Amino acid sequence: MRHLLTFILSLYTFLGLAQDYNTLYKEGVRLVDAKEFAQAAKVFERALPLAGEAAKFKTLVNLAYSQLMTGATERAVDSYTRALELKPGETALLFQRANAYLQLERYDKAIEDCNGIMEQHPDNSAALLISAQAYMLKGEYDKAKEGFVKVMTLEPENTNAKLGLVQVYQKKEMFNEALALIGLMIEEQPYSSTLYIVRSDIEREMGLYELALLDNDEAIKLWPENPEYYTLRAILYEKLGNKKEAEACRKRAAALKLKYSF
Repeated sequence: MRHLLTFILSLYTFLGLAQDYNTLYKEGVRLVDAKEFAQAAKVFERALPLAGEAAKFKTLVNLAYSQLMTGATERAVDSYTRALELKPGETALLFQRANAYLQLERYDKAIEDCNGIMEQHPDNSAALLISAQAYMLKGEYDKAKEGFVKVMTLEPENTNAKLGLVQVYQKKEMFNEALALIGLMIEEQPYSSTLYIVRSDIEREMGLYELALLDNDEAIKLWPENPEYYTLRAILYEKLGNKKEAEACRKRAAALKLKYSF
């Protein structure tokens, strides 16, 4: 009789924990859907000790995502690592952790995770792109160029890879090559303010301040409420010795930042 009572109590405890876990997990998912990531992370942390072995993986994945979205990047890396211990080599998680490492400026670790993906999928363009970005930020421009070119071979219209290659050219002071590529991109996407700003920055580095102002004009026409464009414009006016216009641009940038909380 005693053994039977013990079994029944254990069963009720198990069922109670399972119910608590399911309730918490569903609430966490609801909070993620509502983009309330800080609260979602707290809920998933509470759910984790109650999760059975099969449920730990999905709980950790959701916890990591919630942490990442709240800027708790180090904690997200820890959660992704715990999830990867349960499912080693999971491509999606390696990619997410590589992205987090990139944000943390831990470039070698980002490259390591990307290599882990490419061992399984050699032509994974997303991993190639993250790896190339990490190499560029490390200052290894030749390796970065190799990665960006490979992504462009796999995906000829990949804008991020093209912009990465433009940046490599700029870092290596290959300004003519940078201008040629960004010029082609502007022809393909004439309504992208970002592309005009990139070309303006190249022209600024080359000392072509008047041309840089013209491209800055085009960017502002496309996105007139972006304060950063006015900040960059102020720098160009300063280079041209026009302090009055530079100050006006700085004031405009400050007003827009205040208005839109940039």
